[in-house]
This record gives sequence, C-alpha cells and structure tokens, in this order.
Amino acid sequence: MRAPTPESVIDLTTPGTVATRLITVRSAIGHGPTGLSAFDSALQLTGIHNFNLLVLSSVIPPRTEVRVDPSPSPDRPPGDWGDRLYVVMAEHRACAAGETAAAGIGWVQREDEGGRGLFVEHSGSSAVGVRADLEATMSAMTESRGGGFGPLRTLVAETTCDGNQATCALVVAIYGSEPWHQILRD
Repeated sequence: MRAPTPESVIDLTTPGTVATRLITVRSAIGHGPTGLSAFDSALQLTGIHNFNLLVLSSVIPPRTEVRVDPSPSPDRPPGDWGDRLYVVMAEHRACAAGETAAAGIGWVQREDEGGRGLFVEHSGSSAVGVRADLEATMSAMTESRGGGFGPLRTLVAETTCDGNQATCALVVAIYGSEPWHQILRD
C-alpha cells in the first residue's frame, strides 16, 4: 500500500540554472509479521529493497532538482543487487494494535543559488508531530545558515497497526547508487 501523495510538489531549480542532478523522494507503507519485515515491504514498494542503504545527513548539492515520485510502482534506481544506494531516510514502525507510525522528510532549496539546499527527516507516532518537528528543525537550520531558502516542501507518511501485522511508514530521498568494485575485489 502506497502512502498518500505529497503535501506539495517541488519546484525546479532557479530559472536559468541547469539541474545536473536529480534526487527522487518516495514514500510507502509496508506490512509484515514483524517490524523489520514491514520495513522491508516498504523498501520493496519504493523500489530500493535490493540495495545496501547508506544514509546521508542533510545537504542537497548545487544544481540539483528534487522531485517527488508518487508512482504506486516506481522504477528501481539504476544499479545492481547489493550496490550502495545513498539516501536520506525517515522510517517508523508500529507493531501493536492501534499504534501509529509516521515518517517524513522536508526540504528547502536556495532561491538564488541553483538548487543547493537542505533535507530534514523525522519520525514518530503521528503525522502532525512529524510535520511540527520538520518545520521546527528546518527553521533552525535555515536560520543558522542566514536564510535565503525557498518554502519548506514535505512528504509525510502515516499508518496505524491493525494488530494482525506490523506496519512501517517510510519516506526516502534517493540520491543515487554506486557499485562496490572500488572496495570489494572479485
């Protein structure tokens, strides 16, 4: 089951600036007999389940377009089984009946500098709480960098456990993949 469509659609980089990178933001709600299997189910629904995930902090490089992918069956990112996949990720699991899981990512991009920006991620027991945390964190982060950023964009997923199966809310920003051949030798 896919998560709701995004609260807002991201605009492209500054007019006249050519984006050379694309970061795709996706969300999903996974279900399974355990919290971990529910997480794996959500990974499958976002198309990233056969990668080794490397979770990044919060910086969006210059000349980057951030695009929400609302597709119920998104394409798998380029790369082979087990490759490194660089992501910003928020996930929360609920395993008891009536327990709620929410996860979200927020982002801003500079209005005058060709797409550079920031991501923040939060998770918790309600979408309302996650949105409030995203707003508070991003406000502090942009203020400490002197402002000049565009509006906060967000994608938040929320699910409630029915008691039959665990559930997981997942939101992920996908930067790209890289093979292991530099580190691992055949």
